Amino acid sequence: MPKRLLVRLYKCVLRAIPRSLSICLWLLKVMLPISLAVRVLQHVGFIDWLAALLSPIFSIIGLSGDSAIIFLTSIFLPLYPTIAVMTTLTLTLREATILAVMCLVSHNLPVECSVAHKTGSPFGRIVAFRIAMSFVSAIVLNTLLPQSDAPFSFMNMGAAEVTSWGMLFMQWLSSSLTLTVTIVLIVTALMVLQRVLEEFGWMHRIAHMLSPLMRLFGLPSGC
Repeated sequence: MPKRLLVRLYKCVLRAIPRSLSICLWLLKVMLPISLAVRVLQHVGFIDWLAALLSPIFSIIGLSGDSAIIFLTSIFLPLYPTIAVMTTLTLTLREATILAVMCLVSHNLPVECSVAHKTGSPFGRIVAFRIAMSFVSAIVLNTLLPQSDAPFSFMNMGAAEVTSWGMLFMQWLSSSLTLTVTIVLIVTALMVLQRVLEEFGWMHRIAHMLSPLMRLFGLPSGC
């Protein structure tokens, strides 16, 4: 590989690292307290109570009642805290797929629906429609997806039964370390990739190729 190319790639990495660390710090400041809060709720029995209350509803879409805490988190907050909650519960890949789609359809509704309301759309109807479509999507996926007990990739981060607050805190620290390393690696890789694409002019080419699709969605080509 030519030395000049290596130098350019090295500069891309150096420019990407500060930005990636800043993003990672922000994500972890949001996600880690949420994951600890959910573990505390599990320990005091709130998750079990919620699971028993909502199990009849969520069983229709192939989910256990305790997964409701994930969906409820997504309704009121952005997706990052939702991801943190998902890392604290034991899920199968099938359940995680259904939940991910539900959360993508209905997340951060108070903020997003308030913005839509300023354009003239009825706030209540938008909220009801998005939540309804979440369940419709879940019902479709529950029908189409094959039954499987394959574990979600973060299953090893789920909370095992704990008998003390000290054990709970140590378990949270262990899972938080895994989550932190995962986030840093993914975000840094994406930031480096973005810098490389910009450095070699590929970002503009990709934007040009996708511009017809962006116009179809009413978005500028630079998106």
